[in-house]
Amino acid sequence: MRMRSSRSASANQNRVCQGPGSGVMNRYTIGLLFAASMLLVAATANGQITGITYTTTSPMFGGTSFGSVGQYEQLDGTVTGELDPDDPHNEIIQDIKLAPRNAHGKVEYSMTFSLLKPIDLSKSNHTLIYDVVNRGNKVISGTLNVGGSATAAGDGFLENHGFMIVWAGWQADVLAGGSPSNIRACLQGGFDTSHLRVGVHRRESDGVRDRVRGHP
Repeated sequence: MRMRSSRSASANQNRVCQGPGSGVMNRYTIGLLFAASMLLVAATANGQITGITYTTTSPMFGGTSFGSVGQYEQLDGTVTGELDPDDPHNEIIQDIKLAPRNAHGKVEYSMTFSLLKPIDLSKSNHTLIYDVVNRGNKVISGTLNVGGSATAAGDGFLENHGFMIVWAGWQADVLAGGSPSNIRACLQGGFDTSHLRVGVHRRESDGVRDRVRGHP
């Protein structure tokens, strides 16, 4: 996949990478986005990335410099893609064959993502961590960084060691807005629900016995 980028001169830069065309981004950033997009495809069964739109916040953490690595920046945006509902690899996706299809016969989707990296990629440790979000929330920043969170570096363990981190939405029932990551499917319309049984469903979770019971 080749990428095209547009830049602005402000600290928060809006960029679009999609389709064929000539690129003007730093080649290391292009390579990193490509690697991250491959991880995102893996997170959504067997699919194809069709576009990446993102905004850059630079520097992050109030301009804090982390040892020899220096300052960090974060790319936040949306990845769009499409899935083949007839591909056996995608049968794991519930009701995908009922989803509306685009002109190419594919099911479209979009998901939010964040990529945290050193501004100077040559000072990274060349390790990209894919942190699986929990209910759309970033996890690793508050576990490996003492006192850290999605927006605070804490003791900066990850940053001082030059790690790069990517997050992507994978749960469709997470509400959009705020910081949570989410995924949205079927951009061309809704599912055909004419044949489905509709009614109230009660779900009970017993944490002690570690079991879930469903009642129609």
